[in-house]
Amino acid sequence: MPANSCAGDYEDESERHVTAFISLHVDAGARRRRAEIETRIRALREVVECHAVSGDFDYMLKVVAPSLAGLADFLNRGLMLVPGIARLRSTICVAEIKPPSCHVPRAPVRLRRLRGLEKLAEVVR
Repeated sequence: MPANSCAGDYEDESERHVTAFISLHVDAGARRRRAEIETRIRALREVVECHAVSGDFDYMLKVVAPSLAGLADFLNRGLMLVPGIARLRSTICVAEIKPPSCHVPRAPVRLRRLRGLEKLAEVVR
């Protein structure tokens, strides 16, 4: 079962799971313990991705659980037990529109005028 698909992508009920995106806000007093918080988050097997973000929250997590009950258990007995987490917001995925890929965009191509020539040529870094 691929961990990067959302619930509902499978016809066979035995392969279903729940993907959720969890936004975390760290308590202001715990900000100096970010390394400890990040280590605890890395140890949670349901967390498949974790990103530090800007905005109203400090972290965005992608979580995969076997069911809604499993997600609730993870939130209550796993994530909320990490010291320093003040609040969270969870968003449950209902369909995967564009799956993750390993494609990395190419660096932008720079154009420059070649000496003595009027046309532009691509210069690859």
